[in-house]
Amino acid sequence: MQTDSGEVQHFVVSQADLQYKRAILLDEVISVRIDKVELKPASIIFYQSIYRNLPNHGTTETDNSQLLSSTKIVIACVQNLVKPEPMSNDEIGSDKPDTAATTPPMRPIRVPKKLRVTIEQAIDEQVNGQQ
Repeated sequence: MQTDSGEVQHFVVSQADLQYKRAILLDEVISVRIDKVELKPASIIFYQSIYRNLPNHGTTETDNSQLLSSTKIVIACVQNLVKPEPMSNDEIGSDKPDTAATTPPMRPIRVPKKLRVTIEQAIDEQVNGQQ
């Protein structure tokens, strides 16, 4: 994602916590739900659950599914600090130290305002739609 000032921002998975409750079978139709979203200054946290749809036997929709997995995924907003530089023929195969290895490759930055507002609106619509 490119900012108005031309800087490039990336979104990377910085943490994934998965708890498997039951096996998920190959070619099985499942439902992935976002249960909750938290906005932090430099990250977005998604809480998700995965369900198997069970045959309907006159029960309600919530009784008609089986929890297979729950997850917490943290997406961090970062900026790349390493600028790619072309290598000269003299540097190829040399023992010259790699500056990219000593430079921190990314730094956390704030989630862009437009994206934050869009996510907040979607959360509000979801909450208001459930009431």
